[in-house]
Amino acid sequence: MARSTAERKAALLEKRKALDAQLRDLAARESAASRKLDTRRKIVLGGAVMAHCGHDAAFADAVRKALRSALTNERDKELLADWLKAGASNGTKTT
Repeated sequence: MARSTAERKAALLEKRKALDAQLRDLAARESAASRKLDTRRKIVLGGAVMAHCGHDAAFADAVRKALRSALTNERDKELLADWLKAGASNGTKTT
């Protein structure tokens, strides 16, 4: 049974809708994976920097100075307030 042009067109449009939805889903998955990788990198990098700050007071001071000038979000400033205070009382060894 031969389908009319209108029927073929409608079927193709439905296929296009399905493919577009699949493409959006793939893009969302890629974006989520990229964000997770970025977050993991930040955690590892932050841990390494904090560990090195514990061994090198000059480096810790430089990191604190950089953060004080770079942090603009009040929430971030509050989160790091204790750490940004200079001295051995917050976990930085003076060697």
